[in-house]
Amino acid sequence: VFSNATCLDDKIDVYFTLVSALHSQGKMNQSLEVGLAVLSQLGESFPTYSDLKSIIVVEFVKTKQLIKEKTDDDFLTMNALADSHKIAAMRMMLLLAHHSFVTSREIFFLIILRMVQTTINHGICDESAFALASLGSMMGNT
Repeated sequence: VFSNATCLDDKIDVYFTLVSALHSQGKMNQSLEVGLAVLSQLGESFPTYSDLKSIIVVEFVKTKQLIKEKTDDDFLTMNALADSHKIAAMRMMLLLAHHSFVTSREIFFLIILRMVQTTINHGICDESAFALASLGSMMGNT
């Protein structure tokens, strides 16, 4: 499939299957690496070898500020996410969030923060519910 695909859109469903298969085979790090590489192609790059704790703090503050600027009505009347690449990115981030919850909490937190930022900046989708609930849980623990 990869050799015959002409663009990322042709490959995206196969990438979801590959990431899930690698995770199911116990190849957690490889699954995460492939998923993060796909996210990068979708315009959502994640640092993996930096000081992740400092990055999480910065991203948490940024996310908290974005939320602070929104009212309940803003969330209730938020437009649906329409960009197909952002929707694919949200789907991949949800998959990786589930996978990284056990293997890399720092990556999990970054993914959740990015999902919330994407929701606020680009629109709401099915995956947004998980991100917002996870963020609520994270904020309750700080």
